[in-house]
Amino acid sequence: MTNMINPLWKAYNDVMNEGGEGYNPHEQFLGAGKGEPLWSKLLDKIARLQNVANATSDMDPRWKEMMREIEVLKAAQKDAMERNI
Repeated sequence: MTNMINPLWKAYNDVMNEGGEGYNPHEQFLGAGKGEPLWSKLLDKIARLQNVANATSDMDPRWKEMMREIEVLKAAQKDAMERNI
């Protein structure tokens, strides 16, 4: 069995680490998952975080952090859809 790279790990690494070594809060590999597809779970996370960001002032420093996290989640969701996981 081959290990599948977690799209959330890959997206975070691509967006935040810019090719260098650094902290990544997500697991690198996915386990044998069953149930709801990962891309569906990521879409739900994106929607929830976007709702919070919509209610947050863009002057709040947390708003920028939320927008960066949304960018990471969207990249991970796109990768998960391409790999059908």
